[in-house]
Amino acid sequence: MKKLLLDTSIVTLTVGRGWMPKTMPDGEQKTERGTGRPLHTVQLIADSGDETEDAAMFLVTVPIENPPKLTKGTVVEVEGLEAIPWVNRAGSAQVAFRATSVKTVSSAKPSSASSTSSGA
Repeated sequence: MKKLLLDTSIVTLTVGRGWMPKTMPDGEQKTERGTGRPLHTVQLIADSGDETEDAAMFLVTVPIENPPKLTKGTVVEVEGLEAIPWVNRAGSAQVAFRATSVKTVSSAKPSSASSTSSGA
């Protein structure tokens, strides 16, 4: 199946809802094929900052043993984000999102302007 790697560098990603176990209809938690790691989902909101564009909300599945606490509104970065097209039983096209990790972004970002203090 074709997977599309996504570049999220032009949007801000925030948490819409924290981690939830991804489960089968019988309630059993789904696991990643090959590794057996449990699958969890997190709801993310992608916002470009452009007032003329709507933000997009989507669920991302991540194979992770013990997901870190993520609260609504937390800014995150996503590694290895893939869009995976598929067709449901009714024949409708769908897109699933999967990532290798979702991590919080430090509120204190490193600045490249720190070298300007050595001039005077």
